[in-house]
Amino acid sequence: MKTILSFWNCLFLVLSQKFHNYFTLSKYNFKGTIKNAGKTLYTNYKFKGKTNYTFVVKNTGNSILTVKAKRKAHTYSTETIKAGKTRTVNFSNIKAATEFYLAFDGSSFSGYIK
Repeated sequence: MKTILSFWNCLFLVLSQKFHNYFTLSKYNFKGTIKNAGKTLYTNYKFKGKTNYTFVVKNTGNSILTVKAKRKAHTYSTETIKAGKTRTVNFSNIKAATEFYLAFDGSSFSGYIK
């Protein structure tokens, strides 16, 4: 079930109970805009199915963007991206059965995970 985060005034949806399983799908595109500073956006899916991942993020906003690959209690990767820049990030400290999501703090962004 998806819930619109209207109280955050952002253009994104909260995590759903769906999973993006990489045994069947190889790439997931995302983009978003944070209208209020200090708020966090999340991918629509939790990811699982591989032991290593690559995500590519372009910061399309005018402030620093922080991207985290995480579970509620554990962060697997944190990257800071300057305005207008693109960053490719690889991480492999994860089990195939582990579910995680991407969290974004900043302004606007686009990219994908594979």
